[in-house]
Amino acid sequence: MLMINDYRPESPRAGGAEMVMRTTQEGLGARGVRTNRWTSEDLPGHTRTAPSYLHNKAACTSLRERLAVDKPDVVHLHNFYHELSPAILRVLADWKDQSPGRRVVMTAHDFHLACPHSGLTYYAAGRPIATSAEQCRSLPYLLSRCWDRRGLAHGTLKLAQHIWSYRIRKLSRSIDLCICPSAFMAAQLRAARLPVRVLSNIAPAPIETAPRPEGPLAMVFAGRIEPEKGLLNFLRDVPDSAAWTLDVIGAGEQMKECEDAVRRRGFSSRVRWCGKLPHTEVIGRITRADVLVLPSVWPENQPLVMLEALAAGAWPLTPDLGGMREIVEESGCGTLYEPGNRESLAAAVEELAKKKADGLLSRADASQYLRSRGEKQYFESLLRIYRGET
Repeated sequence: MLMINDYRPESPRAGGAEMVMRTTQEGLGARGVRTNRWTSEDLPGHTRTAPSYLHNKAACTSLRERLAVDKPDVVHLHNFYHELSPAILRVLADWKDQSPGRRVVMTAHDFHLACPHSGLTYYAAGRPIATSAEQCRSLPYLLSRCWDRRGLAHGTLKLAQHIWSYRIRKLSRSIDLCICPSAFMAAQLRAARLPVRVLSNIAPAPIETAPRPEGPLAMVFAGRIEPEKGLLNFLRDVPDSAAWTLDVIGAGEQMKECEDAVRRRGFSSRVRWCGKLPHTEVIGRITRADVLVLPSVWPENQPLVMLEALAAGAWPLTPDLGGMREIVEESGCGTLYEPGNRESLAAAVEELAKKKADGLLSRADASQYLRSRGEKQYFESLLRIYRGET
């Protein structure tokens, strides 16, 4: 087994995809499956450039050598398009042709295979606008939109990678199965004519939690403070009429803008900046909170932090989008608001704050939902996928 990802779990750029890769590799090892991994950090002196983003020749050479040494039966892809480039899929197609029975599977962490923008979003006048895989099948549609918030140059590069790799070279055909953590992701990749199977990421077991502290509604945000995560929008729109506090865990490029928004709105006594914290401490903060805020502006796949919040008994507050909606609906826990609608967000926060004040805001109980997506179910299904069983 060879696992492939742009970054190692130890990388400063590591996120949810890297966490899933690490837990999968560890779990397979515990079940007697020999696993290795290969990332861009195995490429000496690698630096991303525009040409390497389109076709990373060094990565292709390195992968051929690694496949010859490791001799895996299965390659499990995670993310590869940031650094390694989709060109490695041609190497994997050649590797499969050399011996029957070899398989390439991929855990789809985002919508890259279906859309030039991995968040299934394009930009108009700097504003993110959600799209769909079905719409992205139209070439005129793709060519008439900007696919990156940084502007036309970056958007054109993403578009070029997508069209060259998947429309012209049809490299995604080397993937035997896309493992989709959410039904929403599966629907999008199915619309892009890709083979899919829904398999939830490993959900944590419910945590024994203490009663919530007295006082105002205690909210927590845990994640990257980047435009797509929507914290700045949340701080601009959250109502001052409700009684609430907010712990912000994380860092990112919008940190200063978020701090300025808090000062302008007079929320300095309500918002506590916690910075980056060890994972165990993040879970501890979520356990002590009433509500997990996840205000992403694009449709997430299956945010791990939502699963962790449910395990900790925190009530998710999130836009009515994608895999976030799916988790709330299937677990029966959480509050949805209309994306980009200030009044809808205000009503949701005020309702939660009132429930807290009236003693009616109970701990989220998603135990059945979480247990049905536990470690045992995950690895039993994954091993069947590796063997090519339905």
